[in-house]
Formats: sequence, structure tokens, C-alpha cells
Amino acid sequence: MHENFHEAIDEEESDIIPGNIVKCISWGYRIGDKVLEKAKVVVAK
Repeated sequence: MHENFHEAIDEEESDIIPGNIVKCISWGYRIGDKVLEKAKVVVAK
């Protein structure tokens, strides 16, 4: 997960590496290098 582009809003038990994104709740937006809104994601515990 890249903190500049994603905001972790929850954690979930998963078989994948902890801290990796499990699912995306809402998409983020950016124009060029400027982030307008971070993506809201759920990450693995």
C-alpha cells in the first residue's frame, strides 16, 4: 500500500501479506502528480 495514494479504512483477516490491499472501497483521483482524493481500501491483517 502506498500512503500517498491509499487510505486504509479497515483491516481484514486474509491469506495475503499483512498490509497489502484486500479490496478497494472507493477509487481515488489524481491529476498528474497531484492527488485530489485518496482511494479508500481494506488491508490484510
